[in-house]
Amino acid sequence: MDDTLNSVSAVMDLAAASGEDLATVSDIVTDSMTALGIAADGEYADGISNASHYADVLAATATSANTDVSTLGESFKYCAPIAGTLGASAEDLSIALGLMANSVIKGSQAENSLKNALVNMSKPTEA
Repeated sequence: MDDTLNSVSAVMDLAAASGEDLATVSDIVTDSMTALGIAADGEYADGISNASHYADVLAATATSANTDVSTLGESFKYCAPIAGTLGASAEDLSIALGLMANSVIKGSQAENSLKNALVNMSKPTEA
């Protein structure tokens, strides 16, 4: 029960800090966690729930890169499943998307570019 309350609290804090509505932020967190293969009911070794940690990762990226939570969520949409399959962490993906946002590659352009790069790395061509 405490994990659930902590998770909801983290998502509410992220929504408040980002200025996005709670439903949108909740969808971003749960959808991208699922795509990356992160269990919503689990926790890290330090006792922080997965959802709380994940919300912190999104908040850190949104505040340190040229993006916001909504755009970051859009960027996660199609590249997160592939990144999760390849074993990339939420931190790795957030860093990549944050760096792309800093180069003005955001949203669907970022998701498609990163998705294609990940696919090409997982199935390299002879060239």
